[in-house]
Amino acid sequence: MNIEHLREFEYLAENLSFRDTARHFFVSPSVISRHISAMEDELGTKLFVRSKQSVAITDAGTVFLDRSKAILSEYNAALAEMSRLDEGGKPVVRLGYLHNAARPFILQFTSYLKEHYPEIEIEFKGMPYKMLYTALDDNRADLNIMLNVYSPHQQRYELATMYRDQFCVVVRANSRLARDCADGIELSRLVGLDLLLPSEKDFPGLQERMRKVLETEPSLLMERARSFRDVDSMYIQVETSNSVGISTSANWAYGSSKVVYLPIKGVDAGIDVNAYIGRSLSGRAFTACKEALASCQAYLEDFSVLENARVQWRARVSALY
Repeated sequence: MNIEHLREFEYLAENLSFRDTARHFFVSPSVISRHISAMEDELGTKLFVRSKQSVAITDAGTVFLDRSKAILSEYNAALAEMSRLDEGGKPVVRLGYLHNAARPFILQFTSYLKEHYPEIEIEFKGMPYKMLYTALDDNRADLNIMLNVYSPHQQRYELATMYRDQFCVVVRANSRLARDCADGIELSRLVGLDLLLPSEKDFPGLQERMRKVLETEPSLLMERARSFRDVDSMYIQVETSNSVGISTSANWAYGSSKVVYLPIKGVDAGIDVNAYIGRSLSGRAFTACKEALASCQAYLEDFSVLENARVQWRARVSALY
């Protein structure tokens, strides 16, 4: 039996959605369906009862879920052990992160481990957004720093909320919106404008979250919104056209002097940045990472890193006009 099919089965058993499971593993629902059917044929029993309206796990599926979790746990532990042997037997923490989301505190995390647990090595694994959502399952990371978009991840891994980011409107620095809305922009000001949202393929779940915020303004025609594949391409389109982008405030540090970020006013545009701890992290490495994450949370509370960034971008706008 394919180990990846077991991962798909476990995920499906927890969320009971072929669509969400397919999205998580970046395949089509029909592929997941074929894999589950193949498992059922091999086992000689039905694991799920399916209908057009719902999916339910059978009693046999529940029994097999316990077994598959044990198999995957042992398999992940074996892979983690092999990765540590490759490093000469020293404890290694493979830190998966999205560059922008982790920037405010990754230095603090690293410094804490170096000071208090010098025997633990950190392997930095910067990844594209979509890879982070499978890195823990595929044993390519022990600890991930990423935006909290899909609720199933809260159930599958231990997590710690590091800070609360927010969606912002990205506009040309010399635009009227930048001049008039330095302290924040109402969604009504976006009506009729060309909106740029992150691609669902490259940023799974993020566009959906953004749409929920934007659709609180009924006059916004979201079907007209276009997608961008990466933040750089968004900046280029904003700088060279009348388009406005929607992004998280953490990306501000990677912008240019030709764009500014405007906080969205009047709605809850916040989104959490979390640390997800994988099952491969255990023992002293687990304890060390928990302590380091706690130190990062204290650091963010004490120094208000993100608020300082927001003050800086407001100052940039004020200096222009």
